Amino acid sequence: MEEASSSGTTQTSYPCGVLYRFPAVYALAMRLIYGKSYSTRYRSVACYVPPHSTVLDVCCGDAKLSSFLPKSVSYRGIDISPACVSYASKMGISAALGDIENTPIPQADVIVIQGSLYQFKDPKKTYCQTVPVC
Repeated sequence: MEEASSSGTTQTSYPCGVLYRFPAVYALAMRLIYGKSYSTRYRSVACYVPPHSTVLDVCCGDAKLSSFLPKSVSYRGIDISPACVSYASKMGISAALGDIENTPIPQADVIVIQGSLYQFKDPKKTYCQTVPVC
């Protein structure tokens, strides 16, 4: 997601909606959207993560998945929203700022991307860029 600035240079942009600027609003919206399935979606992913593995959570948002993983798992989130990355960091969760369409994806035993592919112009291309074996 790049756009030209007034100076003529390009810069990475991120979704400008309130959800991505305020992690607490994002968390509330996710609870409303997923309702009773909110925790289930994280548990469903977490049950496939082996102990002592490394996890990369792409488009991690508020990094909620990390709280459902065993303590032995090394978690790292990546998100395009500076507010979400800052929130995760303040919570002691490893997170980095990055646009998965333009940033090399770090290696991990498990790569998770849930509920985000719809945001991309070419979801299959984005998925194949993210997952080493496509």
